[in-house]
Amino acid sequence: MPRVDGRGPTGGSSGGAVRATRVGCVQEDDSMTTARPGRVRSEAARLAILEATRDELAERGYDRLSLDRIAAAAGVGKATIYRWYPGKGALVAEGMVSGHLLPRVVVPDTGDVRGDVTSWLLATAESLTDAATGGLIRATIAATAEDADVARHYDDHVTSVVRAELVTRLESAQRAGQVGSATPLEALVETLVGVVLLGVLTRRAPDASGLAATVALLFEGAGVPGPAPAADTAPPPVSDGRTA
Repeated sequence: MPRVDGRGPTGGSSGGAVRATRVGCVQEDDSMTTARPGRVRSEAARLAILEATRDELAERGYDRLSLDRIAAAAGVGKATIYRWYPGKGALVAEGMVSGHLLPRVVVPDTGDVRGDVTSWLLATAESLTDAATGGLIRATIAATAEDADVARHYDDHVTSVVRAELVTRLESAQRAGQVGSATPLEALVETLVGVVLLGVLTRRAPDASGLAATVALLFEGAGVPGPAPAADTAPPPVSDGRTA
């Protein structure tokens, strides 16, 4: 089974359905998150602000994101947030970069690429059925629609990470001869990611058989062989010794 990576940027995990699923292994990008001149930032305060931002996004969405409530929940002054972040878009962007906002399901590698991708797709869809997590995803998508810089961070540090892991798994399958060398891996991966995002936006409950059928359709179109048919184990007919 795929596992949800619960490692945060500090190597630990915190309580709650959202807090247990954080994007891992991303590089820092200071283009939107550089602090304004002033006192040196407290790391504990920074983490408290990012966690409060995550909770506020999940509960109220991007449009109603309140720096007053974030400051109160984080135990810092509102002026501290304004000193460190030029606006709420920068605050959300840093949450994406640092790994505080969005879940990531590890792509398994059991040797069966079709089964692995199917397991990843179902586990990812199920991880987003939690009300807080689903709300958080929808809120960040809303933020990307409103702020081009947030959209760039979302692509660089969220969807690109997922796409890269799926491509790596499919490339491994190519080397093993399970996927044809001419298969358009990027197009296949983009479709899989689109299936996940569509499910989030429409709030549809995961349908295991439907997701498996989607993977089967994509893989068959790409020339990826399906499971071998079960062997015929019926016993041979017994002859009574008579000839025709």
